[in-house]
Order: sequence, then C-alpha cells, then structure tokens
Amino acid sequence: MTTSFINKLTGLGLESEIAKEIEDRFINNTELISGLATLSSGAVTVATTAASTSRQVVLARKDVSGVPGELRWGNVVAGTSFDIVSDDPSDNSTVSWVMF
Repeated sequence: MTTSFINKLTGLGLESEIAKEIEDRFINNTELISGLATLSSGAVTVATTAASTSRQVVLARKDVSGVPGELRWGNVVAGTSFDIVSDDPSDNSTVSWVMF
C-alpha cells in the first residue's frame, strides 16, 4: 500500500513497526486470521489453531454491552487458543480481532 496506510494505523495508536508488519502481510495476503468474540464477564477464550506467541493481535470493539473496559489479549496456548480480556468484569462486548 502506501505510507498513508501506515500513517492511518499509527494514528490509531499502533507502533510503526507493527503498522508496517500489518501492511506487509496484508499486501502479501499471508497468515491474516480474523474473527469475532463476545466477552462474558469481561473475558473470552478464542479457539484457533493459528494461536502462537510469535503472532500479534489487533482488537477493536464491534458492539458495546455492559461497561466497556480497556481490551488486551494474552494467555496464548500455541496451536489452541488465546484470551481476550477487558479490565472491566462487566464488559460483555463483541470484539473483532485480527491475528497476523
């Protein structure tokens, strides 16, 4: 794509190295995996064989339900799953995720 694509991603708060990696993988169409997950009491485990500690995940709230908190991901079980967690336990939002 172009530098403006990277500028848009960094404008959303992504570090420039991550923005560049997203652009590279998007252009080459390699290993982009995405989905939706709905939090329950502020957490959800996403089952995917693509889970790996060498990947990055970008999260975006699609629909708000409950009290929206700050989202983060972690607890990766290689080849099995990863967790999406809100810092507010009453967050039951639907979250879009992209793994690259």
